[in-house]
Amino acid sequence: LPTLKFYGSMKIKSLILPYLLQIRDRLYQEEQSHRSEVERMRTEISDLTEELHQKEITIATIMEKAALLERQLQTELEIKEKMLGKQQVCKQNKKQRTSFDLSKKEYAAYSDSIDKLERQSGMLRNDLAKLPKDKEMPLRVNPIMYFGRNCAKQTAVKVEEPGLGLEPEGPSPVPDPQEQTPAKSALAPEVIEDPLPTETPFAATVTEKFLQEEERRARDFEQVLNSHIEELQRQSENTIKKYTAFKQSRHR
Repeated sequence: LPTLKFYGSMKIKSLILPYLLQIRDRLYQEEQSHRSEVERMRTEISDLTEELHQKEITIATIMEKAALLERQLQTELEIKEKMLGKQQVCKQNKKQRTSFDLSKKEYAAYSDSIDKLERQSGMLRNDLAKLPKDKEMPLRVNPIMYFGRNCAKQTAVKVEEPGLGLEPEGPSPVPDPQEQTPAKSALAPEVIEDPLPTETPFAATVTEKFLQEEERRARDFEQVLNSHIEELQRQSENTIKKYTAFKQSRHR
Protein backbone atom coordinates (compact mmCIF):
# COMPACT_ATOMS: atom_id res chain seq x y z
CA LEU A 1 0.00 0.00 0.00
CA PRO A 2 2.72 2.57 0.76
CA THR A 3 4.35 1.64 -2.46
CA LEU A 4 1.18 2.36 -4.30
CA LYS A 5 0.94 5.65 -2.62
CA PHE A 6 4.51 6.48 -3.58
CA TYR A 7 3.99 5.52 -7.17
CA GLY A 8 0.77 7.44 -7.18
CA SER A 9 2.39 10.58 -5.88
CA MET A 10 5.24 10.26 -8.31
CA LYS A 11 2.82 9.92 -11.14
CA ILE A 12 0.92 12.96 -10.00
CA LYS A 13 4.16 14.94 -9.69
CA SER A 14 5.22 13.86 -13.11
CA LEU A 15 1.92 15.02 -14.43
CA ILE A 16 1.91 18.29 -12.52
CA LEU A 17 5.57 19.22 -13.09
CA PRO A 18 5.27 20.04 -16.78
CA TYR A 19 2.26 22.11 -16.07
CA LEU A 20 4.11 23.97 -13.35
CA LEU A 21 7.08 24.49 -15.61
CA GLN A 22 4.81 25.79 -18.27
CA ILE A 23 3.22 28.17 -15.81
CA ARG A 24 6.63 29.31 -14.59
CA ASP A 25 7.82 29.96 -18.13
CA ARG A 26 4.68 31.88 -18.85
CA LEU A 27 5.10 33.92 -15.72
CA TYR A 28 8.70 34.63 -16.64
CA GLN A 29 7.70 35.68 -20.11
CA GLU A 30 5.00 37.88 -18.74
CA GLU A 31 7.42 39.36 -16.26
CA GLN A 32 9.91 40.04 -19.02
CA SER A 33 7.21 41.53 -21.13
CA HIS A 34 6.08 43.66 -18.22
CA ARG A 35 9.61 44.84 -17.58
CA SER A 36 10.04 45.65 -21.26
CA GLU A 37 6.77 47.54 -21.22
CA VAL A 38 7.77 49.43 -18.11
CA GLU A 39 11.13 50.25 -19.63
CA ARG A 40 9.49 51.37 -22.81
CA MET A 41 7.06 53.53 -20.85
CA ARG A 42 9.94 55.01 -18.87
CA THR A 43 11.75 55.77 -22.11
CA GLU A 44 8.64 57.36 -23.55
CA ILE A 45 8.11 59.38 -20.38
CA SER A 46 11.72 60.52 -20.49
CA ASP A 47 11.38 61.45 -24.12
CA LEU A 48 8.13 63.29 -23.44
CA THR A 49 9.74 65.08 -20.50
CA GLU A 50 12.67 66.11 -22.65
CA GLU A 51 10.36 67.23 -25.41
CA LEU A 52 8.25 69.16 -22.93
CA HIS A 53 11.37 70.78 -21.54
CA GLN A 54 12.45 71.77 -25.05
CA LYS A 55 9.00 73.17 -25.72
CA GLU A 56 9.14 75.14 -22.49
CA ILE A 57 12.51 76.53 -23.51
CA THR A 58 11.13 77.39 -26.94
CA ILE A 59 8.08 79.06 -25.39
CA ALA A 60 10.29 81.05 -23.01
CA THR A 61 12.47 82.15 -25.93
CA ILE A 62 9.42 83.14 -27.96
CA MET A 63 7.98 85.06 -25.01
CA GLU A 64 11.27 86.87 -24.52
CA LYS A 65 11.44 87.75 -28.19
CA ALA A 66 7.81 88.86 -28.10
CA ALA A 67 8.50 91.08 -25.07
CA LEU A 68 11.56 92.54 -26.79
CA LEU A 69 9.57 93.14 -29.97
CA GLU A 70 6.79 94.73 -27.94
CA ARG A 71 9.27 97.07 -26.27
CA GLN A 72 10.74 97.96 -29.66
CA LEU A 73 7.29 98.61 -31.08
CA GLN A 74 6.40 100.72 -28.04
CA THR A 75 9.61 102.70 -28.44
CA GLU A 76 9.00 103.22 -32.15
CA LEU A 77 5.40 104.22 -31.43
CA GLU A 78 6.54 106.78 -28.86
CA ILE A 79 9.13 108.14 -31.31
CA LYS A 80 6.52 108.39 -34.07
CA GLU A 81 4.07 110.08 -31.70
CA LYS A 82 6.75 112.60 -30.75
CA MET A 83 7.58 113.19 -34.41
CA LEU A 84 3.88 113.57 -35.21
CA GLY A 85 3.50 116.04 -32.34
CA LYS A 86 6.50 118.01 -33.59
CA GLN A 87 5.08 118.00 -37.12
CA GLN A 88 1.73 119.25 -35.83
CA VAL A 89 3.48 121.96 -33.81
CA CYS A 90 5.54 122.92 -36.87
CA LYS A 91 2.41 123.01 -39.03
CA GLN A 92 0.61 125.12 -36.44
CA ASN A 93 3.58 127.49 -36.15
CA LYS A 94 3.84 127.67 -39.93
CA LYS A 95 0.12 128.37 -40.15
CA GLN A 96 0.43 131.07 -37.49
CA ARG A 97 3.42 132.59 -39.30
CA THR A 98 1.50 132.49 -42.58
CA SER A 99 -1.50 134.10 -40.90
CA PHE A 100 0.77 136.69 -39.29
CA ASP A 101 2.42 137.41 -42.65
CA LEU A 102 -1.00 137.81 -44.26
CA SER A 103 -2.03 140.06 -41.37
CA LYS A 104 1.11 142.13 -41.87
CA LYS A 105 0.40 142.38 -45.59
CA GLU A 106 -3.21 143.38 -44.98
CA TYR A 107 -2.10 145.88 -42.35
CA ALA A 108 0.52 147.26 -44.75
CA ALA A 109 -2.14 147.58 -47.46
CA TYR A 110 -4.44 149.29 -44.97
CA SER A 111 -1.63 151.62 -43.88
CA ASP A 112 -0.89 152.44 -47.51
CA SER A 113 -4.56 153.23 -48.08
CA ILE A 114 -4.61 155.44 -44.99
CA ASP A 115 -1.43 157.20 -46.11
CA LYS A 116 -2.90 157.72 -49.56
CA LEU A 117 -6.07 159.18 -48.05
CA GLU A 118 -4.01 161.41 -45.77
CA ARG A 119 -1.97 162.66 -48.73
CA GLN A 120 -5.14 163.37 -50.67
CA SER A 121 -6.59 165.07 -47.62
CA GLY A 122 -3.44 167.15 -47.25
CA MET A 123 -3.60 168.18 -50.89
CA LEU A 124 -7.24 169.10 -50.44
CA ARG A 125 -6.47 171.12 -47.30
CA ASN A 126 -3.67 172.90 -49.14
CA ASP A 127 -6.08 173.78 -51.94
CA LEU A 128 -8.56 175.06 -49.40
CA ALA A 129 -5.86 176.99 -47.54
CA LYS A 130 -4.97 178.88 -50.70
CA LEU A 131 -8.51 180.16 -51.22
CA PRO A 132 -8.82 182.65 -48.31
CA LYS A 133 -5.66 184.47 -49.49
CA ASP A 134 -7.68 186.05 -52.32
CA LYS A 135 -8.88 189.27 -50.67
CA GLU A 136 -11.39 189.94 -53.44
CA MET A 137 -13.23 186.61 -52.94
CA PRO A 138 -14.28 186.19 -49.29
CA LEU A 139 -15.12 182.58 -48.52
CA ARG A 140 -16.84 180.88 -45.65
CA VAL A 141 -15.69 177.27 -45.19
CA ASN A 142 -18.08 174.99 -43.29
CA PRO A 143 -16.94 171.53 -42.09
CA ILE A 144 -18.31 168.52 -43.98
CA MET A 145 -17.75 164.87 -43.16
CA TYR A 146 -14.45 163.46 -44.39
CA PHE A 147 -13.22 160.08 -43.22
CA GLY A 148 -9.54 159.97 -42.34
CA ARG A 149 -7.90 157.82 -39.68
CA ASN A 150 -11.06 156.78 -37.76
CA CYS A 151 -12.44 160.29 -37.96
CA ALA A 152 -14.24 162.36 -40.58
CA LYS A 153 -14.16 165.87 -41.90
CA GLN A 154 -16.57 167.60 -44.22
CA THR A 155 -15.91 170.81 -46.07
CA ALA A 156 -18.21 173.00 -48.12
CA VAL A 157 -17.53 176.32 -49.75
CA LYS A 158 -19.97 179.18 -49.83
CA VAL A 159 -19.50 182.62 -51.31
CA GLU A 160 -20.50 185.68 -49.32
CA GLU A 161 -22.02 188.64 -51.14
CA PRO A 162 -19.25 191.22 -51.71
CA GLY A 163 -19.71 194.93 -51.06
CA LEU A 164 -20.29 197.52 -53.71
CA GLY A 165 -16.84 199.05 -53.32
CA LEU A 166 -14.95 195.93 -54.65
CA GLU A 167 -13.40 196.04 -58.08
CA PRO A 168 -14.00 193.16 -60.49
CA GLU A 169 -11.23 190.54 -60.84
CA GLY A 170 -12.34 188.72 -63.97
CA PRO A 171 -13.19 189.98 -67.40
CA SER A 172 -15.61 192.84 -66.87
CA PRO A 173 -16.45 195.84 -69.04
CA VAL A 174 -14.19 198.59 -67.72
CA PRO A 175 -14.52 201.99 -69.44
CA ASP A 176 -11.55 203.20 -71.45
CA PRO A 177 -9.65 206.09 -69.80
CA GLN A 178 -9.24 207.79 -73.18
CA GLU A 179 -13.01 207.90 -73.60
CA GLN A 180 -13.41 209.62 -70.22
CA THR A 181 -10.72 212.26 -70.88
CA PRO A 182 -12.81 214.57 -73.11
CA ALA A 183 -15.65 214.57 -70.67
CA LYS A 184 -13.34 215.46 -67.82
CA SER A 185 -11.68 218.24 -69.85
CA ALA A 186 -15.05 219.59 -70.84
CA LEU A 187 -16.23 219.66 -67.31
CA ALA A 188 -12.98 221.06 -65.94
CA PRO A 189 -13.91 224.77 -66.16
CA GLU A 190 -17.22 224.10 -64.58
CA VAL A 191 -18.10 222.92 -61.15
CA ILE A 192 -19.16 219.29 -60.95
CA GLU A 193 -22.47 219.39 -59.25
CA ASP A 194 -23.16 215.69 -58.42
CA PRO A 195 -21.34 212.83 -60.15
CA LEU A 196 -23.03 210.08 -58.06
CA PRO A 197 -26.20 209.73 -60.16
CA THR A 198 -24.14 208.96 -63.30
CA GLU A 199 -21.65 206.54 -61.58
CA THR A 200 -24.17 204.53 -59.51
CA PRO A 201 -25.74 202.56 -62.42
CA PHE A 202 -22.29 201.72 -63.76
CA ALA A 203 -21.07 200.47 -60.34
CA ALA A 204 -24.26 198.43 -59.92
CA THR A 205 -23.74 196.80 -63.33
CA VAL A 206 -20.11 196.01 -62.58
CA THR A 207 -21.01 194.60 -59.17
CA GLU A 208 -23.81 192.47 -60.59
CA LYS A 209 -21.56 190.98 -63.26
CA PHE A 210 -18.83 190.43 -60.72
CA LEU A 211 -21.25 188.59 -58.44
CA GLN A 212 -22.49 186.44 -61.30
CA GLU A 213 -18.94 185.55 -62.33
CA GLU A 214 -17.91 184.76 -58.77
CA GLU A 215 -21.03 182.68 -58.19
CA ARG A 216 -20.28 180.68 -61.33
CA ARG A 217 -16.68 180.15 -60.24
CA ALA A 218 -17.85 179.18 -56.76
CA ARG A 219 -20.33 176.64 -58.19
CA ASP A 220 -17.64 175.12 -60.42
CA PHE A 221 -15.21 174.91 -57.54
CA GLU A 222 -17.88 173.44 -55.26
CA GLN A 223 -18.67 170.74 -57.84
CA VAL A 224 -15.00 169.81 -58.19
CA LEU A 225 -14.58 169.84 -54.42
CA ASN A 226 -17.69 167.69 -53.89
CA SER A 227 -16.49 165.17 -56.46
CA HIS A 228 -13.12 164.94 -54.67
CA ILE A 229 -14.83 164.57 -51.31
CA GLU A 230 -17.21 161.87 -52.60
CA GLU A 231 -14.27 159.93 -54.05
CA LEU A 232 -12.38 160.21 -50.76
CA GLN A 233 -15.47 159.10 -48.84
CA ARG A 234 -15.87 156.02 -51.05
CA GLN A 235 -12.22 155.08 -50.66
CA SER A 236 -12.38 155.68 -46.91
CA GLU A 237 -15.53 153.57 -46.52
CA ASN A 238 -13.97 150.71 -48.51
CA THR A 239 -10.82 150.89 -46.41
CA ILE A 240 -12.80 150.94 -43.15
CA LYS A 241 -14.87 147.95 -44.31
CA LYS A 242 -11.70 146.02 -45.15
CA TYR A 243 -10.16 146.93 -41.80
CA THR A 244 -13.34 145.90 -39.93
CA ALA A 245 -13.45 142.56 -41.75
CA PHE A 246 -9.75 142.07 -41.01
CA LYS A 247 -10.28 142.73 -37.29
CA GLN A 248 -13.22 140.32 -37.19
CA SER A 249 -11.15 137.61 -38.88
CA ARG A 250 -8.35 138.22 -36.35
CA HIS A 251 -10.76 137.80 -33.40
CA ARG A 252 -11.99 134.49 -34.81
